[in-house]
Amino acid sequence: MFHCKCLAFDFETDGEYKEVSVWLEKYEAGELVDDRLSEITTNINENGSIIFSNTKSNNTEKQQPFAIGIGSDGSTGSTSGFDVNSNDLNDMASVWGSFPEELSLDQDELMLAYIGYSDDKNMSSLTTDFYENPEGNEKKLEEYDVAYLLKADFVEKNN
Repeated sequence: MFHCKCLAFDFETDGEYKEVSVWLEKYEAGELVDDRLSEITTNINENGSIIFSNTKSNNTEKQQPFAIGIGSDGSTGSTSGFDVNSNDLNDMASVWGSFPEELSLDQDELMLAYIGYSDDKNMSSLTTDFYENPEGNEKKLEEYDVAYLLKADFVEKNN
C-alpha cells in the first residue's frame, strides 16, 4: 500500500531566469534543525514544473522519503532522499498544503508548501500570511512537533 503526499507547481517566466533551486527545510517545535534536508538546482527555460512527493510504501518504513523534480522545456532534474531522524512521525497526525495563489518569482525565497506533524490531533493549517512572510511568522511552526517547508529560489540570468 502506498501513501503519497504529492504537490505540483507550474512556473512561467519571460526568460529572465536561468535556474531554480528547490530545497526542504526541517523544523522541530518551531526551531530550524536542517536548512537543506534535500536540495536540487537546475537550469530552466521560460516555463516548467516543480514536483514534490513524500511517498511511503508501507507502514513499516521508519524514515520519511522525499523526492523533488524539476522539468523545464524537455529537460528534467530530480533528487530523492530520506529524513533519517523521523522514526516517530508514523504515529502522528499530519497536515499539509501549498500557497493557493500565484507567487512572484522575484523574491529571494519562495515558500511553496509544507507538511506538519503533531501529536495534537486538532492542529490547524498554515494561513496565507505564513506563505507571504515565512520569516515573520516562524512562531506558527511551534504548533507542530515536526514541520517540513518546501522552498524555491529563481536565479536571474544577469546574476
